[in-house]
Amino acid sequence: MNLFAAIVVSAMLGSALPAAPAAAGDGWIVLSNDLTAFEQPTGRWYIAGGARMNPKFERRLLGEPGQGTLVNGKVGVTGNLVTRQQWGDAEVLLEFIIPRGSNSGVKLHGVYEVQIFDSWKVARPTGADCGGIYPRAEMKPTYHHIDEGIAPRVNAAKAPGQWQTLYIRFRAPRFDKEGRKIVNAQFEKVVLNGQLIHDHVDVAHPTGDWHAPEHAKGPLLFQADHGPVAFRHICVRPLPAVPPSKKQQLQEADFNFRGPLGSDGARLVRIGENHFQLTLGHAPTHPAWANMVQFEILRHAYGNRLRLDVRFENGRREYLFDDYPLSWSCDGRNWWHIRWSPGGVKGKARTLEFPQFAADRVIVGHQVPMSYDDAERLIAGWRQHPHVRVHVLGKSLGGRNLYRLTITDPSSPNPPARRWVHHFANQHPLECCSQWRIAGMIDWLLSDEAVQHRQRTICHFTLMMSPDAASHGWYRTNGQGFDMNRTYRAEGADKTKQAHEAYVFQSDLEALMRSEAPLTTSWEMHTWQGLMDPIIRGQGPEMGKEVGPWEDLKKLLAKYDTQKLSKPLTAVAEPHPEGHWDCGPFRQFGITNVLVEGGSDADMQQNLDAGEALMRAIVEYYRGLRPGQ
Repeated sequence: MNLFAAIVVSAMLGSALPAAPAAAGDGWIVLSNDLTAFEQPTGRWYIAGGARMNPKFERRLLGEPGQGTLVNGKVGVTGNLVTRQQWGDAEVLLEFIIPRGSNSGVKLHGVYEVQIFDSWKVARPTGADCGGIYPRAEMKPTYHHIDEGIAPRVNAAKAPGQWQTLYIRFRAPRFDKEGRKIVNAQFEKVVLNGQLIHDHVDVAHPTGDWHAPEHAKGPLLFQADHGPVAFRHICVRPLPAVPPSKKQQLQEADFNFRGPLGSDGARLVRIGENHFQLTLGHAPTHPAWANMVQFEILRHAYGNRLRLDVRFENGRREYLFDDYPLSWSCDGRNWWHIRWSPGGVKGKARTLEFPQFAADRVIVGHQVPMSYDDAERLIAGWRQHPHVRVHVLGKSLGGRNLYRLTITDPSSPNPPARRWVHHFANQHPLECCSQWRIAGMIDWLLSDEAVQHRQRTICHFTLMMSPDAASHGWYRTNGQGFDMNRTYRAEGADKTKQAHEAYVFQSDLEALMRSEAPLTTSWEMHTWQGLMDPIIRGQGPEMGKEVGPWEDLKKLLAKYDTQKLSKPLTAVAEPHPEGHWDCGPFRQFGITNVLVEGGSDADMQQNLDAGEALMRAIVEYYRGLRPGQ
């Protein structure tokens, strides 16, 4: 038994996955003993007994005498290795090593790439990082990405110069008798260095050149033209096809409307093969406000195409269920928009037609959804940073924690009273794209690039003011039926006159204003259609005096918004009527108040990127230190 395979597969991945033998047998094919398994010519590839990073030049590898390791030349740039044999469904097990800054990849069928890259310590990996499913690209006028690819669940990459293990279980696309694709390719499981990084991830197109043809079978390709790489213990074997008998039609019992992403009062009726009518319930105390379409398919989704006719029957309609796109996911991390089909009656009768599912479990949510569980996972990750303090201000009506995060460098030589202080919060539940925007702001602020900014700023973040809403499908409201952006009292927080959660958060904001480091600004995060849309609702005394005019902030946002995800910053002469959070702190305390709308049509990564651009602009605009009092 191959010791590598026995340890890596059986121990790291579990007994459900078999161990590969040292030589051909039990269906396994070993590719790394020599170069005979590959199409000729093989360029500068050579056989070695091992490889290590060159200690004198860390961007190169040194081959060692012997056999069993494939190295892509002395310099580390040559032609790709492509197998002679082709496979349909297959599992692949291998080890690889790259030096500092290098780049390679393994392509199933020659067109579906799992990226190999020096991603050691990358805080927020993307599809272009190690283990990512590589982005699609256009080749003209010059090569450029058209999406973000599919990021690994976690960054499992080791430091450059270390051998790393990769296991891939891949399902090929399916075609009908006329050659039309009827099922997408799928990475059923990808494990990097013992950590699951992809689970039943559908791949609708080739990666890289996405116009490349797809086939039922294809070769393995090992990329060699982007930098030094070596492979060893490469084992491949075909997987048995999924029996057609396993495909089952969806039934009402397969749907769950009471999970982390739920929809109170939803009624589902099957009216045909994989065809259902969904009648929505309404928000607390608001019979005219529809709950949003959110649910989980627990089983039997694989291979099926769902048609969902959505209805809302409660007369006058406000805050329509079809104002925004939805998203669906097989793993709760990688999301795809699903848009409403043309036709129907706005806010009353619309249809969703999903593509063929490539996994048995599917999650559907509003915009790009964020559940309370998602928020807790994010907060648990951020709190590991020494510059993050997590405050639990109280409990929601449903018993969930009400969080505020504070980010600043506690060891900064700058006294708190001299630091610029900013407050960011999401009021309306299920305006989820704004929550991902906040996540992007936090991610960047905790990066190495923002070290100096954390020494001279204090930033407070509330990711969810209404954490109960996601599991119920409530849009804009809490459990009492309050529109959460209409719950600020410029006269002061009052437990008897406010929504429960609004009272908790406004009381906290007032306590911050009484502290040694009162707020400079308050930013209210929302969404509507179109690009991110920041609007200054009230200007504090620092604008145009202690810092430049607000137009300078506008220029900085344009500078950092390289993807054109935001409208230009604007300022209004009159704030909203009383009661709105986007003008309440200005009315009560005279501080700068900014409403940030838009972004609902953007995907998760675009909202993260928009948040990063906004955070960069804010900390550069509020440069230096706050003037002494």
